[in-house]
Amino acid sequence: MHRCESGIKSAVRHICRANCARLVRVSFCLHHHTALRAYSLEIRPKLAEVVPVQSSAAADESVLLDVHFRPYLWEERHAWILRILRQENARTVLDIGCGEGALLSTLCQPAQTIWEPSLGESENEAYRDLYLERIAGLDIVPTELIKAERATTPAAPAAQPSHKTWVRDPIRWNPLEVKLWHGSLDTYNPDLKSYDFMVAMEVIEHLPENILPYFAPMILGQYRPKCLLVTTPNFSFNPLFTKPGHTDPRAFPDPTGRTNRHFRHDDHKFEWTEQEFREWCEDAAAAFGYEVLLGGVGQPTADDPYRRPAPFASQTALFRRKAEDAPVSKRHLAATARQDVAAVPHALVACHIHQAHPSSGILQPLDDIRGRIRESLDESQYGDTTIRDLWNDWQIPFMCGGSLSCLLEAIQEGDSEWELKATEESTKNRLAVAVLWKAFVPRAQNALEEEDANPEGSEIDVDHYESQEDDRSWPERQDRDVPADEPNDWGWGSAESTNLQQNTEWGTVQDWGTDAGDTTTDETGHSAWAQIPE
Repeated sequence: MHRCESGIKSAVRHICRANCARLVRVSFCLHHHTALRAYSLEIRPKLAEVVPVQSSAAADESVLLDVHFRPYLWEERHAWILRILRQENARTVLDIGCGEGALLSTLCQPAQTIWEPSLGESENEAYRDLYLERIAGLDIVPTELIKAERATTPAAPAAQPSHKTWVRDPIRWNPLEVKLWHGSLDTYNPDLKSYDFMVAMEVIEHLPENILPYFAPMILGQYRPKCLLVTTPNFSFNPLFTKPGHTDPRAFPDPTGRTNRHFRHDDHKFEWTEQEFREWCEDAAAAFGYEVLLGGVGQPTADDPYRRPAPFASQTALFRRKAEDAPVSKRHLAATARQDVAAVPHALVACHIHQAHPSSGILQPLDDIRGRIRESLDESQYGDTTIRDLWNDWQIPFMCGGSLSCLLEAIQEGDSEWELKATEESTKNRLAVAVLWKAFVPRAQNALEEEDANPEGSEIDVDHYESQEDDRSWPERQDRDVPADEPNDWGWGSAESTNLQQNTEWGTVQDWGTDAGDTTTDETGHSAWAQIPE
């Protein structure tokens, strides 16, 4: 009995020294070991002082509040970046910490027309297309770059329709170059200096303590883009995920041990408050000759039940370069002169060329274009339309070579036969301008009825099952798996790339940011927290 009691005491002392997370219950047959019961009653109060005992998982969940974002938080970050790129008429973009290529995949989507500066300057910024010539991604994790390569692979060239159809693949009128680089941001790459716009979306919080000091000196001091767009989680928002006075059980303790804070992702090295982020941004902007505009995205769909003010869930910073001769702090610029013989140069892992359609820039005679406009309006039996509807025609965009100004010129030079009318929407979107065919004459009613009675003569694709009245004549449904590289019904890229933009999130990674949305798990209802990777 003495040996058994001694062993039990030793085991319990070991539990205390290890600061176990829970009270370990050991079940023995008490009628054989009566000493265990007496000693457990003696040591239990001591364990309670050392080890916080959690009642249950349900108790942990009870401190959580339902916080939702609509649109999802990652979508709001993307929207902010796209809005700035449109406003600034960006032509070249580098995505720092591109991860799986969620943003790059979006930037690969083609514009509706060829690049025409005269039209772009007169259009509302909110409706302006992006006419990108070159984009690039930089990341330190090879497996993420493999996914980014798939996400940015050019689709098969869209064929010009041979007959009237309501659905067609998007046409690329402007060529696009995509490069993917593997390497660390503290290593200088002269190829990256040619990009005027750079994005670091949810990246800086992943940077280790020895890499973060090189971020601003390298990006703003050496590459000196026209604009740098930065987003990062707002630590000031985190308390709103729980009831007052509680720590979110899903949060991750500061892995560096520098603070007692809890973060949204297990790879975050820090999460800054609004004041901390402001100080860092203003110091970097002053050191390298930039202006900085601070803001944020991500407001919950509902007010906090405890009436706490809700800051933005993600902080944003737009660095805009001042005049070329703006002074740069020699102290900060010297920080980028890192002569590290162990530094590994960046490696180009992929280079894609998205080719423009063969008809791009090749204009047909204006008389032929006007003839097709007449045919289109005669087919629809409407004497008025919009530029948008004409541009969706199956022939007109190709006859114009992708040039919207060519279509406008064909209408304006049509003497008194045509009239362009501004609408309320057209003050924002040039495609909403109304087109009136003054010489339009509706066909007789009997001619329309005759055409309806003989649909075989129509060129337009129809659903042959639409007119069936007997459901039994319909064929049975045949389900099949859609290959990843097969275009979707709406014609916007492959099923894989479309799904990527909806579901790509940041993973748990080493070193600096490879995670395109590490602050969202919108599927769970707490949409600014990262799920633990499987």
